[in-house]
Amino acid sequence: MSPEETLAFAEDDRLEDDLYPEGVSGINVGQAVSGIIVGQAVSGINVGQVVTGGTVHGGVHQTFVENKLINEAIRRHHLLRAYIEQVVQSLAPRSYRLASQDQDLTLDRAAAARVLGDQPWVVVLGPANSGLRTAAVALLYESSQAGRRLEEILIDEERGRPFAAAELPAERGVTYLLCLPDQRERVSPDLGRRLQAHAAHLATLDASLVVAATPAVWAAAGGVGTVSIFQVPPPDLAEVVRRECAVQAVDASSIIGNPAIGDLLTRATVMDAMRLTGIIVTALRNHPEHDVTKLVDEVCGAYGD
Repeated sequence: MSPEETLAFAEDDRLEDDLYPEGVSGINVGQAVSGIIVGQAVSGINVGQVVTGGTVHGGVHQTFVENKLINEAIRRHHLLRAYIEQVVQSLAPRSYRLASQDQDLTLDRAAAARVLGDQPWVVVLGPANSGLRTAAVALLYESSQAGRRLEEILIDEERGRPFAAAELPAERGVTYLLCLPDQRERVSPDLGRRLQAHAAHLATLDASLVVAATPAVWAAAGGVGTVSIFQVPPPDLAEVVRRECAVQAVDASSIIGNPAIGDLLTRATVMDAMRLTGIIVTALRNHPEHDVTKLVDEVCGAYGD
């Protein structure tokens, strides 16, 4: 699972036989949340959120009751429509390069999503720490708007043998997202072939699969020549910060354009950019009277601490 995404798991055996239980769900953007929930199996997924001093900086948070424990190393959960809408709303422009022997196309998100709609599975490749999972989730937007059920398959990278795609779910009309581990040794050398066979089975059920991985991990999985593969480069980090600030109703254009902030972003990952977003939002809300120079000094100081 990508480092910019924090996955929290909780087990409750009573949910084993209830695939779609009712429970707590929602989205929290830039909130600091504390508390204990007793007697429920609750999981959360955080996209681009960083916790500093008890405050959650930036990103999107989806809280949900665990849907299904498949085995000791694999879980699945429902991706909420509102969550995907929030991801797309804050998404910095991404390009999806579709290259094969016959074509070499660079598509925007919507065009890449249409390719997914016509095929039983696609693979999305990109560097680690580049917001790859977010780019993959964004491809699901049209499916979500059409009312299709979307589920993510979660791998516990610390348990079991290298992932070999055993016991993957297959239900009619469902689109699945699977993010492979970042470590080559955590995937089976014949994983690509196994995923291809599983996708062929999904096609008979009007179901589909989106796989996200780094190029090195996909190569370690054996690769497959008969699948559409999108190469997704990292986003422009200044645009990531700008859009995340806008989602939180903060105009940070004057700060983002400052050379000192630009210098920070040249050495940053997507996770770093999300953390920087939280610091900028806090500075602008707490000190709206400060001029740009003073705000930039404050942001740079907090970012370096």
